[in-house]
Amino acid sequence: MIKVAALLMAAGNSRRMGGANKLILPFKNVPMLSFAMDAICHANFADRIMITGRDNELIEELAHNRDIEVVFNSAFVEGFGTSLATGFSKLMKRPYIEGALVMLGDMPMITTVHLNKLIDAFGASGGQTIARATNNGQPGNPVVIPRSLFSQMSQLTGEESGKRLLPTSGFPLVLVEIGIAAIADVDTPFELSRLQEALF
Repeated sequence: MIKVAALLMAAGNSRRMGGANKLILPFKNVPMLSFAMDAICHANFADRIMITGRDNELIEELAHNRDIEVVFNSAFVEGFGTSLATGFSKLMKRPYIEGALVMLGDMPMITTVHLNKLIDAFGASGGQTIARATNNGQPGNPVVIPRSLFSQMSQLTGEESGKRLLPTSGFPLVLVEIGIAAIADVDTPFELSRLQEALF
């Protein structure tokens, strides 16, 4: 069975949220990040790593009693690429991991079912594809990255997301339809409010 690790990105600055850290704001009466943590904990991952940055101690507390390894990115203020690099550098030291699913902490509609669907699609190729979630064919997140790209991902800097590597990687892209959850992230107070209203 293909072994996939979860990389949960929870290090962002939340620059567009008016000062608050969106990941610890209440969403359906619990911190928004809790949804992503619960989803990865119940999915078929070999390892689960959460990359933290801003409010590291508060976010680490949320992982208490969950099967998630917390890794602090000391360079988180420099951008998203540094958090990806931190996570992939960690996974490069684990030869048994054949793929990594990158999940954003601000996507509370992503469920365990969605994650297992991505893992299965990646596994069906023997770990030789990039599996990406879509909404009606529109690319979104999460994305599963094969081990052969770990080294390149570990060298990302600043605000790089790794997207530029995907078209030239040589790996076929498998699109995995999961619906609106693939594009429902939260960057602003308005988006948070709109998603709250849609789900209540």
